[in-house]
Amino acid sequence: MIRQPKVLLLTSDHQERRELEEILENHALLACASDLLELKSHLQEGSVDVVFCSWPFYLGSWNGILREVQDQHPDLPVIVLSPSGGEREWMEVMESGVFDLLTWPSPRPWVLAAVEQAAESHDARKLGRFLGELAAQQLAS
Repeated sequence: MIRQPKVLLLTSDHQERRELEEILENHALLACASDLLELKSHLQEGSVDVVFCSWPFYLGSWNGILREVQDQHPDLPVIVLSPSGGEREWMEVMESGVFDLLTWPSPRPWVLAAVEQAAESHDARKLGRFLGELAAQQLAS
C-alpha cells in the first residue's frame, strides 16, 4: 500500500485509544469518535478506509455501530477489538460481516497487518463497484 489509510477509532476507553494511536500514528491518518454523532459525521465526509470499534463501545455494542457503518458505507471494513477472542465471539463477529476481530491488546504487527489488509480490501471493493457502474453505463449507452 502506497498511501496511508484513513482509520477511524471508536473507543470510549482512553488507554485503549492511546495505545492504538501509538501503534498507528506513523502508518495511518487517524480520526477518533467517542459517540454516534461523531461517527456519523466522519462517515458522511466519506474520509474513512477502516473502522476500529471497541467491543464495549459506551453508546452501544459493536454490532449497533456495524449496522450504522454498513447502512452508509457497505464496503467499509470494520475491525472489532475484543478483550477475549473466544470461539463464540469470533463466530458472532464474523457472521455479522465484520472484517476482522482482534483481541485487545494485540501485538503491533497484528494491528498493522489488519489495517493494511482492511484498507486494501476497501480499495478493491471501491474499484470493483466503480468498474461495475462503468460497465453498466456502457451497456446502457
